[in-house]
Amino acid sequence: MASAGYHILLDLYGVDSKLLDSPSELMSILREACEQSGMRIIKGDFHKFSPHGVTAFYILAESHISIHTWPEERKATVDIYYCGDAEVVKKAAYFLLDKLSPTHVKRVELDRL
Repeated sequence: MASAGYHILLDLYGVDSKLLDSPSELMSILREACEQSGMRIIKGDFHKFSPHGVTAFYILAESHISIHTWPEERKATVDIYYCGDAEVVKKAAYFLLDKLSPTHVKRVELDRL
């Protein structure tokens, strides 16, 4: 059976807390990850929590990419699911890791269905 898509989950630790609390910067980084890897954006949005934290995402023609942040703990989770070439997802993940510069990463990769 052919794969329905590729999924990468990233738990990021030791990320700059100011970056993790900036919706505009996170949306920009997610957008650039999509553009650099060839993902096609349909639309995006974010929610800024009070007193801190952000959820940001883009719906893609091929699925989605999202980030959820806990700036007070310098942590974030990233979810990249793409119905297509696994290399596209990996490229987006490497881009995000470079931009967010975590000190520690837990990574799970799944070939869906």
